[in-house]
Amino acid sequence: MAELFNFTKAKLTKIKGKNPTEKNTIPVTDLFNEMTFRSFFDKYINDYAKHTINNWKYAISAMDRQVEHFYDIKMSNITRDVIQEAFNKITVQIGEHTANRFVRSMDSIFNKAIEWGWEGKNPASRIKKHKVKLRDRYLLSEEIPRFFKALEEEKNELIKDFILMTLYTGARKSNVLSMAWNNISFEDKAWYIANAKNPLADEAMEILERRKKETTGEWVFPSKNSQTGHLLEPKKVWDRILQRADIKDFRIHDLRRTMSSWITRTGTIQCWWRIQA
Repeated sequence: MAELFNFTKAKLTKIKGKNPTEKNTIPVTDLFNEMTFRSFFDKYINDYAKHTINNWKYAISAMDRQVEHFYDIKMSNITRDVIQEAFNKITVQIGEHTANRFVRSMDSIFNKAIEWGWEGKNPASRIKKHKVKLRDRYLLSEEIPRFFKALEEEKNELIKDFILMTLYTGARKSNVLSMAWNNISFEDKAWYIANAKNPLADEAMEILERRKKETTGEWVFPSKNSQTGHLLEPKKVWDRILQRADIKDFRIHDLRRTMSSWITRTGTIQCWWRIQA
């Protein structure tokens, strides 16, 4: 191929064992075939995702959690069977929605490789995703007092604040997890995300003002145990809260519908849990 990848001499030398002083002109397909998935994924994030995908940091953390074993595999060895096996495992261990998102991510990654000149086939393109029904689950009136009582009893203040912030903003879980201080305006009472200004309710501002006094660093919900530096999936605490509240089949994402349902009925979110309690 005439088209060549713009990689550093160091990377090309490592791949082909050439003298760094020699002219390095390795065809794109050969270079891709020799690259590990981790090497290309890093390029995909830095050259594409950071500029086009709002929750690109969550995409990294999801890949770390779900298919970290892919990282050392060469791009040419990521086959349809490899992706299908991971898809099946994620389906069983996490769920159908997450498995579908994984396949969409892999599809995007390999489509970008092809766009950049790789002549291989997209191994994710023929993976059959689950047909998932749209959920309409939200907290019922009789569940609201139990939910907030169980939440109040929770000792993990960080995750309590995260759950409440997810509820008050009606935002996606991934966006709240990666909420950063530089996107918050205390003067405007707004959260700037995805090139849009999102007004924040008084209840949300109270949480942010308290957290600002208690935390340092980039993230509103920091974590020392994650590679991203911010809180990741708080599944154990969430399950504990639901168990105390005796609430079944309710996900963090369902808080978005709970908020919209409440606003539709009352026109406000002000102290809504106290009204229901």
